[in-house]
Amino acid sequence: MDVEVISDRVRVTANATGLSVYRKQGSTWVDPKTVAWNDLVDAEFTVGTFDSVPALWASTKSPKRMHLVDSRLLSDQQWREVKAAVAAWTSGRVDIDLSRRDDPPSITDF
Repeated sequence: MDVEVISDRVRVTANATGLSVYRKQGSTWVDPKTVAWNDLVDAEFTVGTFDSVPALWASTKSPKRMHLVDSRLLSDQQWREVKAAVAAWTSGRVDIDLSRRDDPPSITDF
């Protein structure tokens, strides 16, 4: 299930390569952050140490977590599409809890 959702500031794709997030610079999409499906352990909304905005973070097989995208940059419908694609590509192994967008734990809680 390939998905691409685009807002005015970010583009998120889920395809055979993995989950990728691009930011917009002028009219160009740059600096993709990509997590391969076999490396993705979990994806969840948390609040960073110095940022009060909930964001989607990826836990990978490496010990370092990866900030993917701020929760406010996609619409509810776009988040539902991303959630469905992640679940499909990981055969249900990773399920993004969208309710955590409104009440995420702090990253320091981990």
